[in-house]
Amino acid sequence: MTSRVSIPKALPSYVDEDDISKLIKTFKNKQSHKGSIERDLLLMELALKSGMRRGKLANLADGDIHADFRR
Repeated sequence: MTSRVSIPKALPSYVDEDDISKLIKTFKNKQSHKGSIERDLLLMELALKSGMRRGKLANLADGDIHADFRR
């Protein structure tokens, strides 16, 4: 029986600071019927600063955030 060696996938390339600035500017300028712009900006900032993956961000609950950081 032969086993296969798994080849790691390459990491995605980094995102340029200018592209991040454009993305944040786009969030700030978007129209929202639910007033979710602040939430979206917070999630974007959290993703950028922490490196959290989309799935972890999507499942983030209020209780996952230390009380000192909540309003």
